[in-house]
Amino acid sequence: MVLLAEEPRRELSSELRLQAVAAITSLSKVEGALEEKIPLFVVCFRSIFLLPSEQDLDTNLYSKTLRALDEMLHSLVFIHPSASIGEELKDVFQVLLPFTSLQSSTVRQRAVGRIWKLTHSLAHYCQEKPRHSSEQSPSASYDELRLPVLGQLVGCLILCCAFVQEDKTCRCALSALRHLYRFVLWRSRWEGQLDEQGKLEQWEADHEFSLTWTTNTTVILLRFEKYFHSSEKTDLILLVLQGMRDCSNYNTQVASTLMAILTVDFNPMPNDVQRIVMAIHRSRKLITEEQALRTIRSSFTSLAAANPRAMTLSLLRCSPTCDKDIWELWELALSSVDAVPKMVQALLHQLETVPLGQKTEVGVLHTAAATALHKLLQYLEYGPQVRLVFPELFVVLIIQLVSAGPLAPLEITAITEDPFRPSAPTSAIR
Repeated sequence: MVLLAEEPRRELSSELRLQAVAAITSLSKVEGALEEKIPLFVVCFRSIFLLPSEQDLDTNLYSKTLRALDEMLHSLVFIHPSASIGEELKDVFQVLLPFTSLQSSTVRQRAVGRIWKLTHSLAHYCQEKPRHSSEQSPSASYDELRLPVLGQLVGCLILCCAFVQEDKTCRCALSALRHLYRFVLWRSRWEGQLDEQGKLEQWEADHEFSLTWTTNTTVILLRFEKYFHSSEKTDLILLVLQGMRDCSNYNTQVASTLMAILTVDFNPMPNDVQRIVMAIHRSRKLITEEQALRTIRSSFTSLAAANPRAMTLSLLRCSPTCDKDIWELWELALSSVDAVPKMVQALLHQLETVPLGQKTEVGVLHTAAATALHKLLQYLEYGPQVRLVFPELFVVLIIQLVSAGPLAPLEITAITEDPFRPSAPTSAIR
């Protein structure tokens, strides 16, 4: 690793890189010799990917070095893995993915090329797996090949297909997507989702499609999406959200289109809602493209309608004080009329659990719920469904007020001056 890191970045003048990578391949056969692989991948990829373009190098030596790198990755993942193949692939892909979005087209092409080689090996491994796993239980085989970064990987490759001026990168990305699609089809059958005759026929039709493939990224996304788990779809959403940022090297319009497709009829788990809401909260100020902003607004409203309770808790966790930025997101969420009564119910449920003022996450969320409710009732044009909650809400707020201790003089003054439209609370709890 030290020798690779010391090699000059702008030239390939010796076989040191080639020999070092070959040595790592040999070491992969020794049990316990390569436990910390991620730092190793970082050094190897930096040393080779950041070289000048191929025409400025010794072509023969460069080709040999790249082949040696592919052999090393194949050996570490498929021949001498120290963990499950899915975990080994996760470690490699986590290091590879950031290289696919760098400004240099040469670096992108090299990174996508390695992904293509690995996905080809993965598809081949899955095809051969049933012949070699007769003694293993189906669940053991499936656990071995779970791919935790599948959503990110598919999103990244689809965005790479938008580099239309980089023909080799596009072709490698499309080939990798084709291999991953076959993996996803194999997984869906392995998970037992295809017992019914109709589903099996659909699977066979999709498998036939995988042999012909397409270059239409929207069609590719829709094909993958129906076989994705909620968390994988969320990973993909988070990746395209990064691609919508002004500083991204991806095509922001393509990323916006993918985001719009992904959030249609999406029924995320509560944890997925929280991840997406927090990512939008962090990214919004880094996005100025009008199409991207419209997509975010529309997607946010759809998320609120899909899971109002999870949306409420996510917004409370983002900012307990309900600051200006987060209130804008509250307004977006509340623009979904069907979500409003359910979000008010979620605030009520949060206030019912335990008294305010406890120095725990629950206590913080109570204070956040009270603050959000205060703003919501000031600015919201609430309808009959929300009014039905008022009696219960009134009782809960009275209990919370009593539980919080005696009123301070300023609070008494604020309440008595205008009991029906009080000013902002004089403390977070009030």
